Amino acid sequence: MIEFANKLEDYRNQLSHLDNKIIELLSQRALISKEIGILKTNNKIEIYQNDFWEKSQLIRSKTIESTSLNGAISNQIFDLIHQQSLLIQEDILKQKNA
Repeated sequence: MIEFANKLEDYRNQLSHLDNKIIELLSQRALISKEIGILKTNNKIEIYQNDFWEKSQLIRSKTIESTSLNGAISNQIFDLIHQQSLLIQEDILKQKNA
C-alpha cells in the first residue's frame, strides 16, 4: 500500500509540474497576443480574423487527432484560450481609443 501511495504522489507531483508549465506557456502566449493586439491596433486591422482562426482550428484538430486527447474537450480548451487572446487584444484597442 505504501508503494501505491508513493507512486500516486509521484504522478500527482508530475501533473502539478506540468500544470505549472502550462500556466507559464499560457502567460507567454498572452504576452504574444498583447503584441499582436498592439500591431493590429497600430495598423487599424480588425482584432478578430475569422479566416486565420478557422485555418488554425483545422490544423490544430488534425494535430489533436494524432494524440490520445479527446478532440471535443481539446477544442473547447483552445476556444477558451482564443477568447482570452481576443480579450487581451480588445483591451488594447479600448485603451488606444480612450
